[in-house]
Amino acid sequence: MTVDTVMSVQKASAPFDDVGADTVLRTSDGVDFYIYRIVLSLASPFFKSMFSLTQPSTSPGTTTSEEGYPIIDVQEASRTLDSLLRLCYPIPDPVIESMEDIGDILEAAMKYEMEQPATLMKRLFRDHSDTQPLQAFTVACRLNMEDEAERAAKTWRLHRPLIPQPPIGSNGPIDWGHTVAGQSYIDSMSHISAGAYFRLLHYIRTGEPIKFCEPTFYPEEVLSPLPRTQPTLLPDFDDPADGVIRSSDGVDFPVHRSIISFASSLLRNGTDFPSSSKSLPTIQVDVHSAVLDIAIQLCYPLEDPAVTGPEVVIHLLRYATLYNSRRAKDYVRRRLPTLANVHPVRSFFIAAQQGWEAEARIAVMRVLHSNVEMTYVREMEEVSAKMYSALLRHHYECFRRVADIIYVSAGTTAYMPKNAPVAQLSEGYARLAPAIYAPIVNHAVSILKSNPFHIHYNLDAMRNDSERNMEEIQAALAEVALDI
Repeated sequence: MTVDTVMSVQKASAPFDDVGADTVLRTSDGVDFYIYRIVLSLASPFFKSMFSLTQPSTSPGTTTSEEGYPIIDVQEASRTLDSLLRLCYPIPDPVIESMEDIGDILEAAMKYEMEQPATLMKRLFRDHSDTQPLQAFTVACRLNMEDEAERAAKTWRLHRPLIPQPPIGSNGPIDWGHTVAGQSYIDSMSHISAGAYFRLLHYIRTGEPIKFCEPTFYPEEVLSPLPRTQPTLLPDFDDPADGVIRSSDGVDFPVHRSIISFASSLLRNGTDFPSSSKSLPTIQVDVHSAVLDIAIQLCYPLEDPAVTGPEVVIHLLRYATLYNSRRAKDYVRRRLPTLANVHPVRSFFIAAQQGWEAEARIAVMRVLHSNVEMTYVREMEEVSAKMYSALLRHHYECFRRVADIIYVSAGTTAYMPKNAPVAQLSEGYARLAPAIYAPIVNHAVSILKSNPFHIHYNLDAMRNDSERNMEEIQAALAEVALDI
């Protein structure tokens, strides 16, 4: 096979452009590195083992360069591979100062079992971690280096910039970058989990000892085990069932194999189960019966099945992704905003991960009624910290908009939005209001405390102003960007 014509390919710089080499490593960004197997075999047991198993370059399906050398595709970018190979070759070591570069090279060295480059990169990592603690934290979490992550988090907590006091008369920090979450996020954190970022913020606020590279918090929601479910009776159509799908908890579901095969890859990914000549062929799948029952119904041209519980719907999404069932995924998308028992933070991460912008915005507006900074959900371990940062920033900007409107419009009079559960007095005590109304409540309380006996109430004015304020607030919140 000739060189790939789909991707534009170029040769690496010297010394990795030597056509006298015997193998080519092609990077993810389309750069060919001409290398000597003997050098790579001495530096890497991984490549030594690979080269001992490599078929001759004339084997069918082998990709070769213009010179006829076998091409090995690698996942690393050319910038990373260039530095890594220079650490293996008998030439001067490259100058590496960026923590992101250190992390990429260290990850590749660990992957390819290159002991000396890995040792050098760990030394560089330690040298730079005190001056680049957030970058060091990100690399450590990516590579599951718990001790290094803890050290970086401690350094950042002790030496991060002080958050400036807001100007007198203002209603909070000037901008997102002056919040703890805002100053503690960098772009490279898009490569670590939201859970790791959540744990970093928790540690900054509390100083409590914590592990950063693995879950140490548990969601408030108590999950009920999925119920063992018997098959829903399906129509025979023109022919009876010609196969059986067995769930992970041992329930057999009679199916029409042609219908299931058309709607998903379930049968192709299952495991054949031994059966007698008189019984229907059986496929074992790693799907619980409660999920499989709905999944099979969605393969048939029938009405949507009833929702049996939020956990079943969320597990169904994992099934739909694994087995390429478009209808099952669409079903979850329609049902997600209606699941009252699912925490809105959880709904947001599910929607954001799938790229469902409308559903993510519905969830994020519901999040305004909760303390998002203290909320942990299990989906945080599956999504990027970038999504969590976007959620926190949206939450912050919404509070800013509400506070701005209230402080500007209220003046010296405390008006409460009509029918809003802001602060209802009951036997002399104010009940807790939804979090989004905190600026309204705090401002009203401050006015009442400052001059409680000289406030005049005009109910019609209060009602009109509250309606106007709520309309203004709703319009302002709808304009807040959600960058996911």
